[in-house]
Amino acid sequence: MAFVGDLRDFALPEILQVLVHGKRTGEVELRCSVDHTDIEGMIVIARGRVIHAEQVGAESALEAFWGLIALKEGHFAFESVEFTAITSPVTIDRTLDSLLLESLSDAPQAS
Repeated sequence: MAFVGDLRDFALPEILQVLVHGKRTGEVELRCSVDHTDIEGMIVIARGRVIHAEQVGAESALEAFWGLIALKEGHFAFESVEFTAITSPVTIDRTLDSLLLESLSDAPQAS
């Protein structure tokens, strides 16, 4: 299953909630251009759990996740894959609700 769209139409937290509640497995790729700076990143979901995130310049998966979740514009593409095809390491071990609540705080702390 492929799912593509614009973050102005579907906010990333909403997209992730649909994928997590649907127990999907795959990668959400994100692309955005802000102030002439290209931002690219990826969030990996395995059986309905966010397990990894990457963003150029981010020092950790959590920092990447919080940077990506803050995007208000850009494009996303979710590509469904078989669970056995996931090659990303598990670098995030929190529920989506916990990640989203923490992203609302002024200064999320990676731990």
